[in-house]
Amino acid sequence: MTECTKPDANLQLKFDFEIGKPVIGAFDGGLISTDGGLGLLRFADDALKLTEFASICIKEKRRPDVLKHSLQDLLRQRIYAIAAGYEDANDASSLRYDPMHKLVLGRATSDRNLASQPTISRLENSVTSEELSFLQDLLVHTYIKKHKKPPKKLVLDLDTTCDPVHGYQQLSFYNAFYSTFCYIPMFVLTSTVIL
Repeated sequence: MTECTKPDANLQLKFDFEIGKPVIGAFDGGLISTDGGLGLLRFADDALKLTEFASICIKEKRRPDVLKHSLQDLLRQRIYAIAAGYEDANDASSLRYDPMHKLVLGRATSDRNLASQPTISRLENSVTSEELSFLQDLLVHTYIKKHKKPPKKLVLDLDTTCDPVHGYQQLSFYNAFYSTFCYIPMFVLTSTVIL
């Protein structure tokens, strides 16, 4: 069996791509993350106050004496993970240590870790249908609030696209139009008429 060892921190790899500049690969990067775009998402979230208002739509059902994470932080952690491509709550187990995910939740890399997968799953399973209705209304109100005057007419353009799967992913089906197994997400695009 091949045994993997941690590479020497002083080890460097030099590449010659004929660009006139040295390209060096080293193993001394420290804590790294592939999700640098989450910073922009946090700025947008702060501007719209979306997770702040969403946390008001969901009733706090946890015991206050044992809380480690605010409801808003749990929502941010889950929403940002989904936006970064981690659709399963299982990913919270490894993302709770990720430096970028911690940073966008306002924590330094040395601070306590984010919520675990069981905590995120309990949150997802605790949301009631009434709270989901509040969250849906919140999206509409947030959209309308971004206009100086409420729009007189709102045109919604519904469209789907093919997202092919490779393997047997849950809830994927064969689509004869696209001749493949896929997900068919629906996009809702909008234009407004302000009179």
